[in-house]
Amino acid sequence: MTDFLEIFPIIGAKTVHVALCQVACDNLALNGILGFIECFSADYFCTMCLATQDDIQKFTRESEFCMRTVDGYDADVKRLPSLTSVCHSHGVKMQCLLNNIPGFHVTDNYVLDPMHT
Repeated sequence: MTDFLEIFPIIGAKTVHVALCQVACDNLALNGILGFIECFSADYFCTMCLATQDDIQKFTRESEFCMRTVDGYDADVKRLPSLTSVCHSHGVKMQCLLNNIPGFHVTDNYVLDPMHT
């Protein structure tokens, strides 16, 4: 698998290197694209941390929240097939295909839409 895209215009060949750094959109679309639940009244709705509804009523600083990690995310994805009564594990409802892009993982996506957050 290559990590570049070759473009062949009329004048000659050019190699363009591309990467995905961050994904930005409103909260509902972002959660859907990244494979998280789209219900913001449920626990674990945040793409960056493991906040519960109680947590967001009590805490005001990032350091008070448990941030998502790649290992935790991977454990939640592995747990999904065994779930019977709920459709998500800590807010993760499916593996995000964007994680297959070298250098990108949904747990490192820190772009927020300030108009909706």
